[in-house]
Amino acid sequence: SSIEGANLIFTNMQVFMLMSIVLLFIVLGGIPKYVRTGKGDALTKVFAGFCMYIRDEMVYSVMGQGTGRKFLPYFLGLFFFIVFMNLVGLVPFSATPTATIATTFGLALITLTIMIGGGMIVQGPLNYIKHLVPEVPLWLWPLMFVVEIIGVVAKPFALMVRLFANMMAGHTLLKVFGGFVVALGMFGVFPLVAIVALYGLELIVAFLQAYVFTVLT
Repeated sequence: SSIEGANLIFTNMQVFMLMSIVLLFIVLGGIPKYVRTGKGDALTKVFAGFCMYIRDEMVYSVMGQGTGRKFLPYFLGLFFFIVFMNLVGLVPFSATPTATIATTFGLALITLTIMIGGGMIVQGPLNYIKHLVPEVPLWLWPLMFVVEIIGVVAKPFALMVRLFANMMAGHTLLKVFGGFVVALGMFGVFPLVAIVALYGLELIVAFLQAYVFTVLT
């Protein structure tokens, strides 16, 4: 559709991103009740275990219990959102939202906003800017301020590129080997074996990249 000359396009990436959000609510929806009552199906118990691990080993261990408790819902949502976006891309004829730079840019932008916004809320805007630069001679302060700003931006930029590159590379390899299977016909058993192995590797990578992005955030 077009609004004032701007084209609004609903892409397959957005479809699978919405699917990931739906999965997020389905899988995690029963966990609060399970935590309160101890009752839940097997799937709920498994993902409750994941949530406890994320809480204790990824969030509390880095941020402490006080601050970590405030941010825990966000980090749980972030981890599973990335995992589900990675996994839906392994379904035949699907698309991987995290294999597009726009998606990882959005996630990295949220991380950058939390980094700067959180720092300013805790320290105050002026103190946050002041403490960006360590004790240096006054004449060196402007240069060091620019260097520190670049450092702050570089961290979420690295998150963006790492997630995008890993998912793009893995799914591209799957498509390449899939093409070999079709092209080689009866001799396609060798690339077929490679595809099975790559699928297993991609399952690991799907969780690993979500882990890395969440921990570094």
